[in-house]
Amino acid sequence: MTKPVFIALDFETVIAAKQFLTVFQQTTKPAVKVGMELFYAEGGYAFVRELKVAGFTVFLDLKMYDIPSTVQKAAVNVGKLGVDYVTVHAAGGRAHVSRCSGWLTDGGAGSRPHYYTQGLGHYATDIV
Repeated sequence: MTKPVFIALDFETVIAAKQFLTVFQQTTKPAVKVGMELFYAEGGYAFVRELKVAGFTVFLDLKMYDIPSTVQKAAVNVGKLGVDYVTVHAAGGRAHVSRCSGWLTDGGAGSRPHYYTQGLGHYATDIV
């Protein structure tokens, strides 16, 4: 598996991130990481959709970890975005990580995103 290098969009606002990305309009689109701060900012969900439509590879770094029903609903919604990578916190255990895989797919992305298990240092496909 080839692991892309991501540019972290660690900006406080979607406007600032969009402004930064204008330099890539005429070039190959880089892989980008959207973290919690930007995702939870105004319009983060719509911004991730825009990135995917524009052709960016998107790593959504939300470190998903909560009670199972909450993670399930969140993972289905993240799956609808069609992101390429997402983090799942390994503190929830092997079953948590495995269930997230299915829930992300249930979101309708069409293909299962890669996801990284925070705290284990392995791609989940290596351990599930």
